Amino acid sequence: MDVGSTNGTYVNGERIQRRQLEDQDVVTVGIYSIRFLLQPPVAVAGQTSPMRLEALGAPGRAGAQKASLRVLEGAAQGRDVPLVKTVTTFGKPGDAVVAVYHRRHGYYVALVEAGEQPALHNGQPIGTDAAPLADQDVLELGDSRLLFILG
Repeated sequence: MDVGSTNGTYVNGERIQRRQLEDQDVVTVGIYSIRFLLQPPVAVAGQTSPMRLEALGAPGRAGAQKASLRVLEGAAQGRDVPLVKTVTTFGKPGDAVVAVYHRRHGYYVALVEAGEQPALHNGQPIGTDAAPLADQDVLELGDSRLLFILG
């Protein structure tokens, strides 16, 4: 149903207000086109086919990689912080803030906000481009040191 959008909604090239979709209809909204299927396609060898996310370790699924950050130095020294969200931020504004991302193929860290002291990953400055984390990597944010633990 299109409720007065600027660009309109199209089904098979025809602008519509409201319409029941049928198998193989192509819905276009703005620059995006989606084919409506009543049944999923049959997988054919050599072509893309559905796969279970669990095998990829996708967040929140059985088989997902588990990780945590252990505070080695700082206000919460000795505390383990499980990384259970897709994105978890650490640090404090003014010092440095980093984000730890859980993606399909592992964990990554990137700088969100720079501080007076550089945020470090194994002694190297953390940039705004996501860098992969490996088990036992060390992150330094101001007066805090964090150990990345995979598993």
